[in-house]
Amino acid sequence: MNVRIVESIEDFKRVLGLSLSGVLLESDLDVVEVDTDAHGRKRRDAEVLCTLAANSRTDVLELGTSQGHGAFKLASNLAPGLRCHTVNILPEQYDSSGGKMITHLISKEDIGNGSSNEAPSQRSKNLKNRTARRRHNRLEVC
Repeated sequence: MNVRIVESIEDFKRVLGLSLSGVLLESDLDVVEVDTDAHGRKRRDAEVLCTLAANSRTDVLELGTSQGHGAFKLASNLAPGLRCHTVNILPEQYDSSGGKMITHLISKEDIGNGSSNEAPSQRSKNLKNRTARRRHNRLEVC
């Protein structure tokens, strides 16, 4: 696999042949709250997701982990008529004591409520939240 490192979102767009820029709607992209936010990661993640969504010609699927930030970035940059489908892992399936790498653990009811200042809540924007669970070796999407 070839890996190409680009320095800016403009280089990213050029390399992938993307013409549209994504719109960044969050005001705290440069705030470092946890170690993984260091070195501009939150901003770069947002730039990439928003730019890819702005250039998408089809519906997209977001595999989320809790509060809907990724789904918000994608859905707010898709062309009219396109949808962002999101699948979140149910919190009760997390094992916070098992050494798994999770940042926080919230309840199922809190998913999509916009409990941080980063994004408006999914539910306040009438975006439906989908969850998935593993049951009897099947993945059920609710």
